[in-house]
Amino acid sequence: MNLFRNNEYCYTCSKKFYKDNVAFNISGILDSLTPFETIDTYNAILFNDKAEELGTLNFKAIQGYKVAKDYLEDINWLTINYSRLFTYYDYVPFSYYSDSDFVLNINYYINDKRVQQVTKEYSAGLINDIIYLTDSKYDYVDLEVNGKSLRYYKLKPVDYTSQVMRVYWYNCYGGISFFDFTSDYTESTDLNYDTYDKSIYDYYKGERERTAYYNKEVQYTITIKSHILSKDDTGIFDDLASSSKIWVERDNDRKYIIIKNQSVDRNDYNTYQASITFNYSING
Repeated sequence: MNLFRNNEYCYTCSKKFYKDNVAFNISGILDSLTPFETIDTYNAILFNDKAEELGTLNFKAIQGYKVAKDYLEDINWLTINYSRLFTYYDYVPFSYYSDSDFVLNINYYINDKRVQQVTKEYSAGLINDIIYLTDSKYDYVDLEVNGKSLRYYKLKPVDYTSQVMRVYWYNCYGGISFFDFTSDYTESTDLNYDTYDKSIYDYYKGERERTAYYNKEVQYTITIKSHILSKDDTGIFDDLASSSKIWVERDNDRKYIIIKNQSVDRNDYNTYQASITFNYSING
């Protein structure tokens, strides 16, 4: 099987088999070839051992665990929507794929009554945008396309911390998901460094320090907790745990993080609270 990406040859797979059907698992190949936040067109041409063409498979792939044939008809929302979603800040990422131009309706609700609607027009293709929400009062907002809505509840906890932290990740559909952690926050800093001794010449040349840094790494470890959740709100953390690309925004810069520990604990009165511990490093 010869695999082509955007009409350019990229890989050949081969297997020996007898009588039974043969299958190729190319998910790893697609993950390595397809950049994040893109959708690529692939063609797989099948041959037998006599170089006779047996057929062609056409499909599109996105960086994620799921591959949809032809186009992403069933998963146009590139966002996990099997649990309630929340936003603390007045902006949310918007991930969507469409093979034609479309209109996004942003509907604001108070007491289940729509009080405002804003529309945005998009061209066909993969969309990864930031939707800036109104700073007016609302209970929840629906992002609606073609009659289907993605709902975000406005999160203003009573007992919140000044260290609200939004964690982003590429979800299993290849879109961008996020969660705003608004409860307990702790941070620690570790310094890891290597040093060397300067030569006598350098020492007497001007700088009087005998020892200098060869390599220095600053590592931050952060533990954050969510607000109190219902069981229906916790499904999104399964997707977070399985993501291979997770980041936070600090000082207007994207910092990719490694999650060291994640838990969703049940509290009294059958409520839940999620907690994650992660770290990232800066080389100095």
